[in-house]
Amino acid sequence: MSAEAVVAVPVCRREVEQRRPDPHDQRARIPHLTARGTAALTQVGGHRRAAFRERLADGDEADLARFAAYLLRYNTSWPSADGKSRV
Repeated sequence: MSAEAVVAVPVCRREVEQRRPDPHDQRARIPHLTARGTAALTQVGGHRRAAFRERLADGDEADLARFAAYLLRYNTSWPSADGKSRV
């Protein structure tokens, strides 16, 4: 890995996230997305949705319904860190 690549990672991170002090423990830092990070995440989500639409465009309705049910079951099969459903 080149020196430029090693230096570029932290710079890139600073452009999409910032770390703020934890109000309950000033020693800890909590990452927050910057406006640029939020825009990048939105763009990636849009690309992902477009890819799904393209790949599933000629799918049979019954197959797509089963696939959607499988995804929903998968995504709700375990609780999130706070114990709530992931959906």
